Amino acid sequence: MELSSEQPVDVPSANELAEVRSENNAEATGETQPESEPPIDPNKERFQVELEFVQCLANPWYLNYLAQQEYFKNAAFLNYLEYLQYWKKPEYAKFVVYPHALYFLDMLQRESFREAILKQEVATFVHQRQYYHWLYFRHPPPNNEELGVQKTEETNPSIPDASIAFGGSGP
Repeated sequence: MELSSEQPVDVPSANELAEVRSENNAEATGETQPESEPPIDPNKERFQVELEFVQCLANPWYLNYLAQQEYFKNAAFLNYLEYLQYWKKPEYAKFVVYPHALYFLDMLQRESFREAILKQEVATFVHQRQYYHWLYFRHPPPNNEELGVQKTEETNPSIPDASIAFGGSGP
């Protein structure tokens, strides 16, 4: 059966999905759920779902996937990203395990970043910078002069300029 854009689509609620999921798990394990189990608090479930999504934003490859699937061209999705800005408040940010997620949440407010993260080279560049930040955050590597390495002015043309990737105006 084909759906036209005029037909309303019946999308199950999060509670309905949770019910089906728990029923399927019970059937697979042969367990039955007690009738006295309290229902899932919708606010708690919403908190958990939004927290999980915000933390996924710390992954540059996930951002690249969202860009490839054209989520960043959807006005409703962009409004959702704007709505999620409340996670930057201290009372919510304390639950975020990956702080880069909050940085990327900010960066996704910029159209230039949303367009740039579509490119695999940019996603690779961002991923590398993120990795090196984690690697050297507490213990910076010795500088090149201490190692006896001469600095070269060569640049790798396959790696985009960081200012472009992060929405800056460039040199």
